[in-house]
Parts: sequence; structure tokens; C-alpha cells
Amino acid sequence: MFMMGLGLAQIGLAWFGLRRGLSWAFWALVITNVSYVPYFAAIASTFSNFGVPFSIGDYFFYAVFPLPVIPAIVLGWIGRPPGGFTGRPAAAMA
Repeated sequence: MFMMGLGLAQIGLAWFGLRRGLSWAFWALVITNVSYVPYFAAIASTFSNFGVPFSIGDYFFYAVFPLPVIPAIVLGWIGRPPGGFTGRPAAAMA
């Protein structure tokens, strides 16, 4: 249930912040999308401490799952407003 709430928060950040060209929304989305990599590393470390073997299926989270994050960050940067990211809404810039 917690992950669903974070997913909805990311949608809200993208819809209300990134679409308006707010710099804090872009960087908040970048940080939240990159932050799960150390989280998975900590989980894997905890499991290995208890003797759980690392299987081929676990590589999905470390190799395949992070791949869309890099293009998403690049596309978010490319798609920023013509004046670049600002700290105020696009309507206030006009």
C-alpha cells in the first residue's frame, strides 16, 4: 500500500509540477527514481545475511528495471520549457 501512495505522488509531481516547468519537481522525480537502487542493494544484503541465495530472477531489479530511469531523466531534461526550469509556475512567467 505504501508503494501505491508513492506511485501516486510521482504522478502528481509529474502532472502538477513538471508540466508547469518547476525545477523542484524535476529534481524530486529524479531523486525518487534513482533512490530505489540503494534500497534494493540493502534488501539483497539483508537477504544474503540470512543465507538467501541470489538467483537469476533477482537480476531483473538490478539490470532491467533501472533501464527506463535513464531515458526518463534524459527526456525530462530535453522536454523542459523553453526558458528552462524555474521556481515559479509557467503561468506566472507569461
